[in-house]
Amino acid sequence: MKVIIDKNGDVVYRQGLKTLIVNMNTKVDYEIFKAAASFSQTIHYFLSSRGIMNCATITLFAATLAFFSCVFVRELKTYLITIAKVSGSVAGIFIALLIYRSRLWKWKIL
Repeated sequence: MKVIIDKNGDVVYRQGLKTLIVNMNTKVDYEIFKAAASFSQTIHYFLSSRGIMNCATITLFAATLAFFSCVFVRELKTYLITIAKVSGSVAGIFIALLIYRSRLWKWKIL
């Protein structure tokens, strides 16, 4: 805990992110300081804590991963459709050649 006296003569108690300013002649109990400082700095501490930053980072990472997976699935779907069209065309050409060949040489197809 750091104790600083500011230019107005007030005593400033600091402990990490927690700060309590007390008039010069006031006695401060450690538990009261702890409760008051915790209450006054809760929002600031909450916003600057690692847990919130980690949560935000994980959320952004998950959103980015979801975006890339959606793009990949869409692209994969496009590629699969293209591959299906090409392979269907090749299969059609192959079947047409078999039919032509069977007519030419009198072969029978099941």
